[in-house]
Amino acid sequence: MSIRQRMVHRATIERDGNLVADAYGQPDAPVWYAHVTGQACYFWEPSAQRGEIAGERNADIYAHRLLLPLAVDVTEEDRVNGVTDRRGQTITAAVFNITQIVRKPDHLLLVLETVQS
Repeated sequence: MSIRQRMVHRATIERDGNLVADAYGQPDAPVWYAHVTGQACYFWEPSAQRGEIAGERNADIYAHRLLLPLAVDVTEEDRVNGVTDRRGQTITAAVFNITQIVRKPDHLLLVLETVQS
């Protein structure tokens, strides 16, 4: 089975459209818009997970992976907002930060991270 045949899921990739800085020259609050919708992909969660404790609050940090075709315009500043199957059934509605993009010979591998507290 080729990598392209394995891409049975669909993802929405969002990009920050706010290019304005605040009065101190720092980036203002992000304004996310759908950059790519219905993108063919393959989403999975490896078994690795880590937890952090900050005072009285616990946070579980989950690392996920996403395969994309090489031609997709995606950067580490973008985010993934939800993944569905081909029929539109929700696999996850979580919002994921892209922590790493690995370019393979025939696809892109995105390392995603979400924090749930």
